[in-house]
Amino acid sequence: MKSCECGSTEFVSNLNSYDIFELVDGKLEFQRSEFIDDKKEIFCRECGKKLQVGL
Repeated sequence: MKSCECGSTEFVSNLNSYDIFELVDGKLEFQRSEFIDDKKEIFCRECGKKLQVGL
């Protein structure tokens, strides 16, 4: 996996309520959970673009 088009390497599972992931060596790594939601969609934390990833 590559960083987002905007250059960010940090990603969230839901905008404004999310688990935070960071891109490390081409792989998404879970960093922390601020709010938990059952859905696992991944968005760029900087620009909000939804990413297509299989978790």
